[in-house]
Amino acid sequence: MRAGRASFAAIAAVLMGMAGPALAQSSGGTPTPTPAPMPPPLPAPPTTFQDFEQRNSLDASRMLTGGSGYREQYTKSLGFTDCVQRVTPKRLERFLRQPIGSSAERRAASALLRSAPGCSSRSFVVSVRFLRGAASETILQNYASPDIDRAGTLDSERIERFMAYNPAISDRNDPDVRALARYTQCQVMVAPGLARKLILADHGSDEEKALREQIASVTGMCGTMEAKNDLAAVTYRSYLAEALYHWTRSGEFARDV
Repeated sequence: MRAGRASFAAIAAVLMGMAGPALAQSSGGTPTPTPAPMPPPLPAPPTTFQDFEQRNSLDASRMLTGGSGYREQYTKSLGFTDCVQRVTPKRLERFLRQPIGSSAERRAASALLRSAPGCSSRSFVVSVRFLRGAASETILQNYASPDIDRAGTLDSERIERFMAYNPAISDRNDPDVRALARYTQCQVMVAPGLARKLILADHGSDEEKALREQIASVTGMCGTMEAKNDLAAVTYRSYLAEALYHWTRSGEFARDV
């Protein structure tokens, strides 16, 4: 028995909670629909971030340090995680295993800040969402991957392994959080190489914007999202970075991630 090949429509169905057809199949066969209760679909990814800031806690105090911009906050988070990686490398991995939006995630973030006091200033207040994205980017910085820009087909086993590696999402989160996580997970499966190029691009650069648009153009089956401002662009990048991190460590070639 060999792992079947999954169409992109099947990938999107798995991520949106609507997968009815069995993904495994015999060599040369076709997927056979399996009768099963159909769960309600997840909400579509938001098309605007107009209310996202108000409806989601970006950090424990619902504040960003000193009123500085979102990109600056993300850059500060990345500087912190780069420093932590040099001091206590495994801490970032433990942090990223925590359920998104959970109390365990908050505790792990606090422990991360305490573990390397020399990596941040006393007044450093960090968005946990940005911290997750920055931690993912830090780990992926020096990792060379064989991923192609856009996948042709994927083994069903690869999809299942990837989804198993993704952390749970706390039920306390706004629906947008779950939708954004599923949206970027789908994009990473369809266009892993392009996602990696975006994560390596400079923050706020024309290259980053062009890659974001290119990824959207080849992953229409995953949904749509408009990044019209810095908050949207930085939040999207943080989710994409984490999805790519879990995609990378779930791959057969990932022995050191």
